[in-house]
Amino acid sequence: MVTENPSSPVRLLLIGIVAVATGFAIGSFARGGPDGPARPSYPESMSAEQMQTAMSQALVIPDTLERALAIDALVQRLDENNADGAAAAIDPIVIGLDDCDVKPYFQKRARFDPIGAFQHAMEWSSIHKRGLGVNATALVWALDGGALEARSFVESIEAEETRNAGMNGLLQGWARSNDVKGITQFLANMPDDPKQTRNDVLLAYLTVPLLAYGGPDRLIEWLEGIPEDAPNGFKRAAYRNALLQLASTDPNRAVALYQEHSERDYAANSMWLITIAWQKLNPEETFAWILDQPESNARTNAATRAMQRWFSRDRRSAAVWVRQTELGQDPELRKRLYAITRQVKRLHELEARAEAGV
Repeated sequence: MVTENPSSPVRLLLIGIVAVATGFAIGSFARGGPDGPARPSYPESMSAEQMQTAMSQALVIPDTLERALAIDALVQRLDENNADGAAAAIDPIVIGLDDCDVKPYFQKRARFDPIGAFQHAMEWSSIHKRGLGVNATALVWALDGGALEARSFVESIEAEETRNAGMNGLLQGWARSNDVKGITQFLANMPDDPKQTRNDVLLAYLTVPLLAYGGPDRLIEWLEGIPEDAPNGFKRAAYRNALLQLASTDPNRAVALYQEHSERDYAANSMWLITIAWQKLNPEETFAWILDQPESNARTNAATRAMQRWFSRDRRSAAVWVRQTELGQDPELRKRLYAITRQVKRLHELEARAEAGV
């Protein structure tokens, strides 16, 4: 088993000197002009020994951009015959490498040897670096159509933190592949989580790319295809997550979706998901819409949550809006909003005392 070795400064220095001295026999770094460093050139086909030497050289380049260009050029030449050479260059100094120096290796190796990439990552003692490798491998494997195989490897990992990193990569890659049906079934069959982990994190790996690449229509089409009796409360979780993501980019479409589904059981008490996202874009429009809704506990809850976030971000603007706006005859709504913004007076007093040195 390969374990992480936090090498001494002297050893790291020697590795760098040897790599630089021998590396120029394999790859040449052409200095760039005023636009920055040029991309280094390497042979199209490289042996494991050549890859190890060149990668050792690239990993210790001080300049971040030059280092990234060199690593990228080498990763493009990574194959079954030289992958172990790259691994041999990375392993001794992995604890001192940036994440962006390590991730490309796993992303490329996962294209032709995902099992080997997984096994290599799992040999590292560093929890963070191990999770990085597993995450990158699972993402590419799933993206390339191997989601079920990647899932088997990820679910077999005993360490929770590493398994979670792999699951995140799996879902990211799966969501970007063409197998939307497969990932939807996987998420629907997961046990309902009282902490709403699936709703807040895992589902977002699917809804965010659906919205980003397919637009609101694609996201809504996906949601409409989920039956109301889906297991583990999945329809409710999917609706709420889709509503939140949509409100973050297109509040008017989110309102239309909310109004269309508001009478359904799975949509109960979901107004606040719109308002907490909308207030980041335009708090005044958000509250104008809130005040236009019929009085209800849902409206009060939506207003309270939105105001708490607005106030935490810009307390003065929020307080001015409350003082200058006709809040209607809803006593509970007035009470809640005034209770939040009343803190401004106390904050002003504390600031004045601090300035006066009291």
